[in-house]
Amino acid sequence: VYANGLPVSMPEELPEGLSVMDLEDFVLQYPDLARKHLENMPELLGSDRLAAMNMALQHNGLVIMADREIPRPLEIFHFISGDNVAVFPYTLVITGTGGRLRILERHVSADHGMQFCGALQQHHLSSVSSVKYALVQELNARSRVVELSHITADDSAEMEHLTSHPGAAWARQETVCILTGDEANVRLLSANHLKERKELDQRTYQKHRYRGASSNLFYANVLDDDSVSIFSGMILVEEGAHDTSAYQSNRNLILSPQAEANSIPGLEILADRVQCSHGSATSSISPEEIFYLLSRGIPEQTARRMIAQGFLKHALDQFSDEAIRAAVENIVVP
Repeated sequence: VYANGLPVSMPEELPEGLSVMDLEDFVLQYPDLARKHLENMPELLGSDRLAAMNMALQHNGLVIMADREIPRPLEIFHFISGDNVAVFPYTLVITGTGGRLRILERHVSADHGMQFCGALQQHHLSSVSSVKYALVQELNARSRVVELSHITADDSAEMEHLTSHPGAAWARQETVCILTGDEANVRLLSANHLKERKELDQRTYQKHRYRGASSNLFYANVLDDDSVSIFSGMILVEEGAHDTSAYQSNRNLILSPQAEANSIPGLEILADRVQCSHGSATSSISPEEIFYLLSRGIPEQTARRMIAQGFLKHALDQFSDEAIRAAVENIVVP
């Protein structure tokens, strides 16, 4: 648990194979590992200066390492309070060969002050390791947030990465996924219900550098009132990354004539024997759907809410960890 970037509580007892420490202790205890993971800035999609600021101001970053299966999920809370407050949370996740982790991270406004959160998360998955990670941004409607996620996956590593942004007046999410090993498998998911004048800007990059890897992106947005969503995604299959499977789908459900959804999917293939697709779909609720539910005695507002819930749950249900998925649904699904 962190309050305005400062640690409030850390676990006293940890299962065997799990290490949780702040960034300073990590650098002192594991200098070679720290040099490997911290020496170079992660690849980003336009927010390099913010990431550099995050690292420069970082004194209480969180480092999580696992070299075996950890039975219980980890929860990370960053609470932000006060007016004109900026915090820069940093989370570094490193899994050794065979390590398995489940993590829920939440960034939460504790009051109605004007706040900014510039967060960076890095995930380094070694061979045959697995991470199931969910990030929920719950800042208040006066605040702004930038969430930067960087993922590297080695041979037969598996990653499920779920994000949701029910808070903040303006949010930007950048997710870079680099598959560097054979049979690596990454799933990128997002479910968002935007209301009022909220704006969500999501940028993604699925980069395949090695043959036989797979990635699958599914982002779903429900837009109401005057909200705006922007999605820009790219799949790159580099030379030699044959037998790749890569998919990308952005779907938007419009509930208001004033809402706006912008989607720019992209695909570049430089290898052979690949299965790749990308696409976008934006629609409103059809009169037939509303009529069907009205005919069964369901009020119109309830019917519209049920359709929106089902739309978001289609994305959430693809996250396989039941405990974390249920926690996210309680926050995200209206």
